[in-house]
Amino acid sequence: MAKKYNSKPSLFYNLTTANQHKYMKMLQRRNVVLATGCAGTGKTYLSLACAVESLNKGSCDKIIITRPNIETGKTMGYLPGSLQEKFQPFTDPIFCSLRSLCGEQSAKKLTSSNKVVFKPLVFMRGTTFSNCIVIIDEAQNATSTQLKMMMTRIGKNCKVFINGDTSQCDLGDNTRLNQLVDLFGGYGWFGCITFDQSDIVRSGIVRDVVIAYDNLYEKKSDKIGFTGSHSPSFML
Repeated sequence: MAKKYNSKPSLFYNLTTANQHKYMKMLQRRNVVLATGCAGTGKTYLSLACAVESLNKGSCDKIIITRPNIETGKTMGYLPGSLQEKFQPFTDPIFCSLRSLCGEQSAKKLTSSNKVVFKPLVFMRGTTFSNCIVIIDEAQNATSTQLKMMMTRIGKNCKVFINGDTSQCDLGDNTRLNQLVDLFGGYGWFGCITFDQSDIVRSGIVRDVVIAYDNLYEKKSDKIGFTGSHSPSFML
């Protein structure tokens, strides 16, 4: 049984689209939830909100946040410092979401007390996740081997939230997340949802950018006769 977290941070978030409402219900009901879709739809933010709420209620002891340490475009090369310092550039965006969600002071308290921890995906092998929620962000850049490794870490009273945008994959092949749906879509503990352009809440500019690029990619696909891989839909 997880211990109740004594210092409860207040959370600031709104569910503004039908998909976001369905996503939050799914996060609360399923052990493993895959969220895919375009940028700015709240995949990371809402999974983080659900995780912190679970921590507040005593449903879990810890939140573990991880992501592949893949850079966009050309690598910046060697990063100096400790392991945490090397990983910090990859986790800063998630910490910003945590700070926006519950405030600067609460965010720092959660991390300093190790209630929220950031760990590189490549060092997860051998770990057993118990009494915790694991958030895998930017999962479109995780390999199939890494996804299998993470799924086989799941222990008692553990949830895993997997977030990714297959249109922003830096590894070439973007079918690995769809493979999870093919493998586990029939299990009651697994849920998946795809956000679309109508779910973008970050800003109107982001919506315009996503629509413009989607239209561009669609025109290119039509020219070469590419139909694309299937996208996962709701599973409640």
